[in-house]
Amino acid sequence: MIGMVLAAGAGRRLRPDTDALPKALLPVDRVGQHGEVTIRDLALRNIAAAGQSGIVLAMDDVKPLADEEMKILLGPHGQLLQITKLMDPALAHGEYIGATLIGPVVAAGLARVLERIWRRDPSLYYEDAYQELVDHGLNITVAPIGEVEWVEVDNHDDLRRAREIAPKLR
Repeated sequence: MIGMVLAAGAGRRLRPDTDALPKALLPVDRVGQHGEVTIRDLALRNIAAAGQSGIVLAMDDVKPLADEEMKILLGPHGQLLQITKLMDPALAHGEYIGATLIGPVVAAGLARVLERIWRRDPSLYYEDAYQELVDHGLNITVAPIGEVEWVEVDNHDDLRRAREIAPKLR
């Protein structure tokens, strides 16, 4: 397995753009005359420096949190302890921004857990697989993204905002 892109939802609010492409592959910037930069390109660029063979989650540890965000609680050595939307924002160390580096050593195991969770309850989040892996002893690391502008792309307004932000990240 070369790589895995985990995407939340079908991107219905981004139609017709997502009729032929998953939202992670939607272009948000141009490089040169013909090159395009996708949401996936930008997300992995920010966490690729972590260089782990396991799982590395990108986390915003700057933005104030509210109830809706996917919150992260870290252990004493910076490892993931809990990931959930149900956590009190005051207890969280940051927000998971939906970007993950998945090493080839853990990819097959993660795929099995994802399938098991989906078969058990299709309404669960894919992040529930991360929690299950942590609960069974896997060390998942976190890469804080620092003070960088970003947006969760769920609809066309979000996509427009991403296209405003992307050129600033060059």
